[in-house]
Amino acid sequence: MSCARCDALAREAAELRVGVEAWRANDDEDRRGSAVDRLARWKAAIPELSPATLLTLMSLADRPGRVQSPDVLNEAMRASPFASFIEQSRRNASVRICVGRAALRSRGADGRLPDRFRALDGGVVNHAGMGWSMDRASATALKRLTGEG
Repeated sequence: MSCARCDALAREAAELRVGVEAWRANDDEDRRGSAVDRLARWKAAIPELSPATLLTLMSLADRPGRVQSPDVLNEAMRASPFASFIEQSRRNASVRICVGRAALRSRGADGRLPDRFRALDGGVVNHAGMGWSMDRASATALKRLTGEG
């Protein structure tokens, strides 16, 4: 047995659930579209890198000065619309960083990025046993290269 008030609240809750699900679906679609567009801009700027490596660099550039562990970088991949295509492991995060550094060093050597990218770390600082970070100046320069800055 239930009262009329409880029935009305249950109907209202069901309507709200439907509205929230519709909002989430629309929000996810917008986020997916903008993520694809953003990845396309980065890919145009650094065409030799895979989407996984680009997403790793994007994650570092979006959080300048913060150390990001392999697990954090992999979590950023899982949240992307491309998660099903990317193999995620602690070792793969390290490989993506190495490949990304090489590409950034070459951009530093040819003058498209500041001289700091010509260094061995390629603008991505290693924090032994913890992860990697990118300083604010490097992140700003990288975003400017990709058309975001």
